[in-house]
Amino acid sequence: MLACIFGDSQLRGVVQEAVPLPTHPRWQFIVSSTPGGTCGHIELEFKSFVFPCRPDLIVVEAGTNNLRQPVEEAEMEFRHLLRIARKTCEVVAISILPRLDGLGYVVPSFNAAFQRSAREEGASWVDLTDRFPVQELRLWAYDGVHLSDCTGMPRLTAAVAEVCSQ
Repeated sequence: MLACIFGDSQLRGVVQEAVPLPTHPRWQFIVSSTPGGTCGHIELEFKSFVFPCRPDLIVVEAGTNNLRQPVEEAEMEFRHLLRIARKTCEVVAISILPRLDGLGYVVPSFNAAFQRSAREEGASWVDLTDRFPVQELRLWAYDGVHLSDCTGMPRLTAAVAEVCSQ
């Protein structure tokens, strides 16, 4: 089975092979990372992506680069991304992960809006925020936005593999 994971720079380490994806007996993974990408940018990447075969699952990890815009605009972009992806196959959307920078306080309101959009668009929603407690500073890179390759990313990739196997 094939899972295609579309996301922002949080997935950079996987694409650059600095962080391995867990092996899974039933799933193969393709990862697309769009550094700096908003939901709209990731939608453009998705639309131009050439799938080697029809995927069984699309995983969307997006939204952290939308945090500087009004939540209503971000939700519209996210909703449209899900709507386009749902035309391909089943979609699972992953919550925006906590951040340690000045935008961390808006993440819960964006996640609430994105969760509502996922439900209304027929996509599954997986909230991973509890797996990344802000007190565990070793999970983040020095910028407080991206996960660390040594601790945070392995936790994220394990969670994504778990999402696929459910």
